[in-house]
Amino acid sequence: MDLDGYVDLFAEDAVIEFPFAPPGRPGRLDDPSSVRDYVMAIGAAVRIESFPSLVVHHLTDPHTIVAEVALHGTVVGSGAPYDVRYVWILEERDGRIVRFRDYWNPTQTSATTGPAAGEVAS
Repeated sequence: MDLDGYVDLFAEDAVIEFPFAPPGRPGRLDDPSSVRDYVMAIGAAVRIESFPSLVVHHLTDPHTIVAEVALHGTVVGSGAPYDVRYVWILEERDGRIVRFRDYWNPTQTSATTGPAAGEVAS
């Protein structure tokens, strides 16, 4: 996982949105340092090993795609498997990501990685 290379795909004014983010997790990242910090924290918490499923939907806007993604990996702290499905909406400008909307099931990720600060575990 080339996390620095991944972060470099984002434009300086990129925005990452998490519409389903539970309390204690960010709902929006809108500056380069917060994007980098978030990506590095995820990379430290979860070792992504494969993408068992990836379906890309091309839209009428040539600068936007929708991707249905399944990730498989291992939670670094516990060794638990990490098998989570996402829907990503990505918008690009000049070959770099300017908006990334990340839809996922927060109860599924909390079950494998543990609750975020401020989250109530059930």
